[in-house]
Amino acid sequence: MAQALRRALIRRSLPPGSTERRWRGWPVWLACVPVALIVGPVLPGLYWALAPAVDGAVWQALWADVQWPQALRATLVSTVLGTALGVALAAGLASALYPGPRWRVWQRRLPLLLSVPHAAFAVGLFFLLSPSGWLARAVAPLVGWLEPPPWTTVQDPWGLSLALALGLKESAFLLWMLVAVLGEQAVQRQMVVARSLGYSRAQAWRRVLWPQLLPRLGWPLAAVLAYSLSVVDMAVILGPSTPPTLAVLAWQWLSDPDAATQARGAAAALVLLGLLLLLAGLARAAWWLLVR
Repeated sequence: MAQALRRALIRRSLPPGSTERRWRGWPVWLACVPVALIVGPVLPGLYWALAPAVDGAVWQALWADVQWPQALRATLVSTVLGTALGVALAAGLASALYPGPRWRVWQRRLPLLLSVPHAAFAVGLFFLLSPSGWLARAVAPLVGWLEPPPWTTVQDPWGLSLALALGLKESAFLLWMLVAVLGEQAVQRQMVVARSLGYSRAQAWRRVLWPQLLPRLGWPLAAVLAYSLSVVDMAVILGPSTPPTLAVLAWQWLSDPDAATQARGAAAALVLLGLLLLLAGLARAAWWLLVR
């Protein structure tokens, strides 16, 4: 019944001559033109930067590096957990607040959250969560602490504090994307019709809205995934340091004056690209199995 309701709502929300129907008839190459204008000038420099990574000896040196396994582990943990936390927070807030006055309040406050730089947010979280940070100082008189507790709350080897920071910061970006989608009249009508048919707010989101909204959030989710994999500033502040995440390690290698070390950094950058494609493919396959 939910699928039939979704199909009926989509047909009703896309009348003949609507903007979405007109855009469906446009050729694909027209959308590729601005992408080519942006990516085209970068390709020669990208080739010269990554060409040293073609040598097999470079990859052998990368696999043999003692920092490689732990850097890869911290990168995967922080990326997957951070992205999942960001999606969960954005989805939970949207499902709980939309539609209603509290959603409009959040919508007005989103620009303030988005304007905070990632590095500044990471520094603030570091001062808040570190063993000698503000939270520890606030509870120290209550529990009788005379010195900071021996806890690794930031810069942990698994990248959990980095994952927390990424999830909190990127949830604001995903909410911003949801604000744009939920502002469309078609989505608002679908929620009204679903509620008038007896669906609760949670049922309307789960059975009507989310199956339509999640595919439209594919590119924003890919952007969050790519940023979480390649972030350097937040990883330097909150991530592990010995060894760091793979993005920081690649940045350090690429900044080294030695040509062999730079080639290893180029190989690490290709690994990050491969991880992005792999995680995006797994997410796409999971969604296909879910809606099958």
